[in-house]
Amino acid sequence: MKRSVLRWSPEAYEDLFQIIDFLKQDKSEAARKLASAILTKVSRLRRSPHIGPIAPELLEQGVSMYRQVIVGNYRLIYEAEAQVITVHLVIDSRRNLADVLIQRLLR
Repeated sequence: MKRSVLRWSPEAYEDLFQIIDFLKQDKSEAARKLASAILTKVSRLRRSPHIGPIAPELLEQGVSMYRQVIVGNYRLIYEAEAQVITVHLVIDSRRNLADVLIQRLLR
């Protein structure tokens, strides 16, 4: 089976770096472990791009193209197209997800 190409949007990269930078200020080992867990989970999407469920906040709005995977307290929102997977958002799941998702993904 052919693996999909994995891409990160500039915004998703920025999300990830901000989260890791914030965490490493007090807990550098925890930051390293979280970064590794996120990158591992995203890498697995190349083999099984449809493994994550559709993001419910978007599905409620009639948008079904974005899926999610969860790593710790963080949600990674991605789009799985024919041979390309694009990570669009990395967000703390304790935030108001509907507002952030709709604002970022549907602009």
